[in-house]
Amino acid sequence: MTEAKLQFSPYVFAGDEAGDTSFRFDRGASTHFTMALVGTRDADHLRLALDELHERFHLAPGFEFKFHGLSHRLLREELWEALAPLDFAIWAIVVDKQRLADAFRVMPPTAFYAYFISEAIRLIPEDLRLGAPLWLDEFDRSGKTVAVLKRTFAVRGLRYGFRNLRAVRSQSERLVQVADIAAGAVLRQYSGKASEGYQRLAAKIVSVGRFP
Repeated sequence: MTEAKLQFSPYVFAGDEAGDTSFRFDRGASTHFTMALVGTRDADHLRLALDELHERFHLAPGFEFKFHGLSHRLLREELWEALAPLDFAIWAIVVDKQRLADAFRVMPPTAFYAYFISEAIRLIPEDLRLGAPLWLDEFDRSGKTVAVLKRTFAVRGLRYGFRNLRAVRSQSERLVQVADIAAGAVLRQYSGKASEGYQRLAAKIVSVGRFP
C-alpha cells in the first residue's frame, strides 16, 4: 500500500435528518425529507463554541441546539454569529416525498433513512471521507441503523470510506446538533418557505442534492 493511501482525512463528520419518513400527508407528514452531513477539521473548536453559548445563556444541562428549538431570537442570533467564523462544511440531500416511486413508499423507515444517508454521503468527495469518523443521530432504538446503512452501501456497490461509523445520542454530541440545525434550515428552504437559517449557513453549504 502506498504512503498516499495511508493518509486519512483530517475531517470529522456528523449527520442528522429533518422531516419524517411517513407518506401520510393527510395526517401531517412532511412533504420533504432532508439528510444533512457536517464535516469539520476542527471539531473541538466547534463543540467549544456551542458549549460557551450554552453557558452564556444559562441553558438547562440537557439543552440541545436544534433547528426547531431556536425560538429565542437573541439565542438564535448569537448562534449564527458563533457559527459564522468556524471551519465546517455542509452537504445535504433533499427528497420530495410526493414525487417518489412506489418502491420508496413501501420501504421500512430504517431502510428509507439509510438509502438517503447513502445519497448524501455520495456528495462528499471520497478523499475527504477516507478514514474519517461519522457520527449519526440515533434514528431509532433498535441499534440496527448503522448495520442497515453498511448493507445499503454494499448492495449499491458504493464505498463509504469512514473508519468509524456509529449512531449516537444528539444530546451527547454537539456536531450532531449542528447537523440538525443544517438539516432543518435546508428542509425549510426547499419546502418553499423563507429560511433565515439557510441564508446564514449559505457560505458553509458545499452541495445540496435533489431527489428525485
